Amino acid sequence: MANSFESLNLINELLESLKDLGVEGVTTILQNARSKTLTLNDKNVEFTLKMVSNHYKRPMEDFIKTRSRDGRRRNAIAFCIYYLHNEFDYSFGQLQYIFGMDKSWLSRLNAMIKNDGKRKGSANYEVKQKFDLIIKDYKNKKG
Repeated sequence: MANSFESLNLINELLESLKDLGVEGVTTILQNARSKTLTLNDKNVEFTLKMVSNHYKRPMEDFIKTRSRDGRRRNAIAFCIYYLHNEFDYSFGQLQYIFGMDKSWLSRLNAMIKNDGKRKGSANYEVKQKFDLIIKDYKNKKG
């Protein structure tokens, strides 16, 4: 917890930044910093991104704040969102910071995997089965 002097310095810095950058500029900077912190310092996020990245043979950076419309990339991100939301209890608000997408799109991607993953013969069924085992093993090792 910050002491009074640190709090006062923080408030002054915030006010100066608001004058220079405006509300939107400061908000963007804070959101980007929070996104990096969530992504870089969270083992569950890192594990999930690596798992999906390895399967799809794409760098993890392709999943975060990229605007490509590639179908395989969309599928990969959908799996990341599905597991982070359903297995590791991240809210769509937290995922919004990580992936830079709005909550309704995150919800649709989550539903896509939830529905496709139940249908034998769907493109995502076998991938989901594989990821389910990997996630289960990861969580068991974590304790």
